[in-house]
Amino acid sequence: MIGGRLFPLPLEFIYSAHSMGYSVASLAGVDRFQTLIKTIREPMTKQCYKCGWEWKIGGQPGRSESCPGCRSDLRVCFNCESYNSRAAHQCRDRRAEPVIEKERGNFCEYFEMTRKETKGGPEKASDASERLKKLFGD
Repeated sequence: MIGGRLFPLPLEFIYSAHSMGYSVASLAGVDRFQTLIKTIREPMTKQCYKCGWEWKIGGQPGRSESCPGCRSDLRVCFNCESYNSRAAHQCRDRRAEPVIEKERGNFCEYFEMTRKETKGGPEKASDASERLKKLFGD
């Protein structure tokens, strides 16, 4: 029972799950359910795999687009939702052609930029350095 006494979920949770592509019946699956809860609690953003720069433009990056923070390519295997270091050719999508250089831009037609938890960007680093200076009396 999904919305009742055995498995109580707020209706807004069920509606947001449905809008994200989860069926109400699949909410009982432990892995997907935990991923869904984490996604709703902590907003996830599209980011550069190298420096954490947030991709705010709608859609997917093109092959020639690079990160303004570190100048690395954005349409790379390391930024893809299907990238998995333990899968064959490090890709969970079996339709994709193998890519040798995972950190270089490629033409994969199945590329979907992954969403990650927000890394501490430059603001957080400066805050940390200020706290250290205050701690040591500089």
